[in-house]
Amino acid sequence: MNYKNILYWLVLIIICLQISCGKQDSNGQAYQKVIIYPQETASQVALKLQDNGIIKNPQTFLFWARVLGYDKKIKSGRYRFASNSRVLDILKALSRGGENRALITIPEGYSIKQIGQLLENEGICAQTAFVKACADKTLLASLNIFSANAEGYLFPDSYDFTIDLEPKQVIERMVRRFWQIFSEISETRSFKSIDTIVKIASLVEKEAKLDAERPIIASVFYNRLKVKMPLQSCATVQYILPNHKEVLSIEDTKIDSPYNTYLYPGLPPTPICNPGKAALIAAIKPTQTKYLYFAVAQNGSHHFSQNFAEHQNFLRKRNNH
Repeated sequence: MNYKNILYWLVLIIICLQISCGKQDSNGQAYQKVIIYPQETASQVALKLQDNGIIKNPQTFLFWARVLGYDKKIKSGRYRFASNSRVLDILKALSRGGENRALITIPEGYSIKQIGQLLENEGICAQTAFVKACADKTLLASLNIFSANAEGYLFPDSYDFTIDLEPKQVIERMVRRFWQIFSEISETRSFKSIDTIVKIASLVEKEAKLDAERPIIASVFYNRLKVKMPLQSCATVQYILPNHKEVLSIEDTKIDSPYNTYLYPGLPPTPICNPGKAALIAAIKPTQTKYLYFAVAQNGSHHFSQNFAEHQNFLRKRNNH
């Protein structure tokens, strides 16, 4: 190849680079999070970048990745790119490697499925694999959980996870944190079983609006259990619905499920969420009351009643305002 041909190809490459990797202007651009897993190929990465609106043409991306030698240098990790990022900048970033750790905060009251979705969104593990692992009897027994699944025992907290973990590792970490917290607060649990405490705590977590009301709400559930009265917790019905409803219908309260505490007496088969420390304390040491009913007041707090007549009277007054 003579000098003119070499110069021609160099100029052509420079022009193509300018077309494919033009000037970047990130002002006002929304950034997209992309998680690249180990063993993903350049082709898979290109499609993922396209799906997230970061590149328009995966073939162009792959062409330059191969020409410039980046196709074998892509590293796993968490990345953030603007939608107008230059291909060359993307390739350089992918070759350097992204964040392989994520600080995840699990909110109080999240269910197994919600936690699984959060973990999947952050690249920790797949939701389906996580949900399945939460029902692994061998794993549960090794963690001293004697329930159908790990619901209630995945302590809501902030965790520093690496991406692409085995679900088992995530579950073990969260359950160990649960037992650590539980051991700190359970000295006064008296006659209550751990199973009962965690189930009551999960109900309290979903029903309570104010921290001060948690032990009172716990007392209502214990009082109802004592007199063999259905718990009639809306939260247990919400647990079996595919989507959350602001207000349950009469038909919802008639759904035939052992979790429906309007129809089935006693506690639900498992906890209905993963309660935080305050809800666990409330379930361990409830306020001593004679309340059997509670209802939401207009200010968001709860009104408590000892009998049905008082409860109905409050509802009439509330609904007339």
